[in-house]
Amino acid sequence: MKRLIIITVLVWLTGFFTAFAQLDKGLLKEIATWEKGKPIPARLLKFPDDWKCVDHVRWVGSSVEEYIEEIKDSYLLAELIFDDHTQADCFRAAVKRFISLKGIDGLARLVADKQALDDSLTKEYSTLLTLNDETNIMPYIVSSIFERPVLATLMQLVHLPYITLKAASIDKKDMETKKAINILRKMGTELAAGRKWKDVYEKFSDANLDMIEYAKNPKSIRTLVHYNCDGVISPCGFDIMRFTIVRYFPRAHLKELFRAEKGYHIIETSDAVYLYYIEAYFDGSANQSLQAIGAEAAPQPEH
Repeated sequence: MKRLIIITVLVWLTGFFTAFAQLDKGLLKEIATWEKGKPIPARLLKFPDDWKCVDHVRWVGSSVEEYIEEIKDSYLLAELIFDDHTQADCFRAAVKRFISLKGIDGLARLVADKQALDDSLTKEYSTLLTLNDETNIMPYIVSSIFERPVLATLMQLVHLPYITLKAASIDKKDMETKKAINILRKMGTELAAGRKWKDVYEKFSDANLDMIEYAKNPKSIRTLVHYNCDGVISPCGFDIMRFTIVRYFPRAHLKELFRAEKGYHIIETSDAVYLYYIEAYFDGSANQSLQAIGAEAAPQPEH
């Protein structure tokens, strides 16, 4: 009897974990078959509450970001970004995925184009409504989608300069400074040669495990090469990929990195040695379409 109960419980647990061990095939099919002009899959606009992780227990498919990461169609991502029913976590995931596919400059162009179209449509509708209502002495003002706080914020964010930044560090208490600089310089050289950040970091972190910790616990995988950043960062340290401020390296270093605009850089502090690799640089002021919108809205001087 006891054996039967154990088998029953094991079967139930197997079914339970299998159900949460993969992404939902139905939603993946909706994503794969979506076409321009079709409604956005409802579960991407509002991720089901009963799918989300409970008590910080994560499983595959418990985050909307996992599904949005599967989207390859930038038009669907744009629809998610600008739809007024998109929830905050879905919006942030769509912005992150769009940047992954098209870059921060692509997002800036998308926002500028949408703003230009929105300005044109709101002006046209306001004029039509005003002309059609002869009893109204005040002109009609049609709301802009950029009055929504999330889009107004995004519009401001894409005016900023950004660097696509990878960062790693080694604490001086863990390794002699000269050796640490040498290791991080080798990492920078491989990144500059075009190797992927994931592969380079994995190679050097695995080659520099904490042997003191390993001697205490052979299962330890602690490395001396710390993973500090993989994001798209503004001069003040805002990561637009995650909508948060970076915390794992001195933000004072950003001034020097934005001056450099490219390449890898080794910066030493009293406590650690840092490697920074600038994969790309975006100058917000260089976006001509954004500047053009501002110029159209500005009052013209009298002659």
